[in-house]
Amino acid sequence: MTFSLPIDLTDAEFEAARRRAAASNRSLSDVVAEYLREFGGDGGNAKFDIAEFQRLSDKIAAQRAAAGRSWKFDREEIHDRRDRT
Repeated sequence: MTFSLPIDLTDAEFEAARRRAAASNRSLSDVVAEYLREFGGDGGNAKFDIAEFQRLSDKIAAQRAAAGRSWKFDREEIHDRRDRT
């Protein structure tokens, strides 16, 4: 059994969501259906979360490289608690 679900969005909200879905090679309907399945399920989709994290990481790395910037994780620097004043 399937259901139709009317959703109230402005034209701008709809277009922004549609473009974001298209950027992921998915339809907006698929994105909403996946969200509702996850929302109603056990609350997690590890494969999707990992893939989305990797996609965003790659996108950020590409943007930083294009801007001539790089960053390498440095645990010591991250946990440096010295007074910087």
